[in-house]
Amino acid sequence: MKEYAVKDVPSVMILHHLGHILRYQVMDQLEKYELKAGQAGVLFVLDNEGTLSQREIAGKMCVKPPSMTVMLQKMEKNGFVTRNPDKEDQRIIRITLTDKGKNCVGEIRAALARMEEKMFDGFSREEQILARRFLLQMQDNLMKQEAKVMTERSRQIHE
Repeated sequence: MKEYAVKDVPSVMILHHLGHILRYQVMDQLEKYELKAGQAGVLFVLDNEGTLSQREIAGKMCVKPPSMTVMLQKMEKNGFVTRNPDKEDQRIIRITLTDKGKNCVGEIRAALARMEEKMFDGFSREEQILARRFLLQMQDNLMKQEAKVMTERSRQIHE
């Protein structure tokens, strides 16, 4: 069997493996709050932005509105958010963090900071900043490509 040097492994595979490891570590941290990663994302968005509509949250998280509805129903049932009709337009549902949701955000941020500290062990502060910049650029590049693909698919459907 042929042995591969790390230098021969495509970056995409390294990132995939890293994502796999991180996903399970994050799931482990969120389990004690009975939250999924997407639900924690909703908490972070609301903590940063304040009260938002379901559609606004879905847009910020790149999630389809029907999926967001299901996620928010579960979060409301578990006491993390409240869902109330907009005062000016009853068709719009406004989502707000509850006290439980706010407390949870702080605890989860602390847990993720500890994970990030472990992940960047042995990196200088400058290397950490640079690594983050590279990751954000890769994300941006792929999101731009995905937008082009979606636009092309939409165009083909409507021809």
